[in-house]
Amino acid sequence: NFPHIFPPPFLFGVAMDAYNIRNEDHVVIYAKRGAVFTPRMWFLFVSMGHDENRVHLMQGSLEDYVVENGESFVEEYSLADSSSSSEAGVEREMYYEEEYETYFDDGVLNVKRLYNAYAGMTPRYKVSVSQARHICDKEEVLDAINSNLKSMESNINNDDNETIILDTRGSSYAKGH
Repeated sequence: NFPHIFPPPFLFGVAMDAYNIRNEDHVVIYAKRGAVFTPRMWFLFVSMGHDENRVHLMQGSLEDYVVENGESFVEEYSLADSSSSSEAGVEREMYYEEEYETYFDDGVLNVKRLYNAYAGMTPRYKVSVSQARHICDKEEVLDAINSNLKSMESNINNDDNETIILDTRGSSYAKGH
């Protein structure tokens, strides 16, 4: 059960440990052309307490950057390597590299196995979620819809309280993507 479709803070923290992401890291989120979830990843990082000045979205796709900068650009800065450079230029090893290695299937983190294995443990990545802001749950959406319907039925024209709900799913959603 993920309220607001967010992972539990503990799971986010353990996943960051597995990916060797520290709280003080500057994270640049990128994706292949056509991916629509990069803004959500930014929002997730910020919502889980990562400094919003240290989380950025790369404009353009991975393919665009490879064309402009070459494949070595991506390889140099990718988390796929077992080490990465810190700001001081000193290499650091992955946290628990051997321990976390078994939770990756062909480079993809198996979150369910990770969650089951680390339940109750304290991750090194410190998640600080005081309260989800600007997020509504299903009940709040239904309340907004019902409020709009009541206003329409009563012929009340109160533009201040009108709620507009945008469906951001792509057109392929209706086609059963």
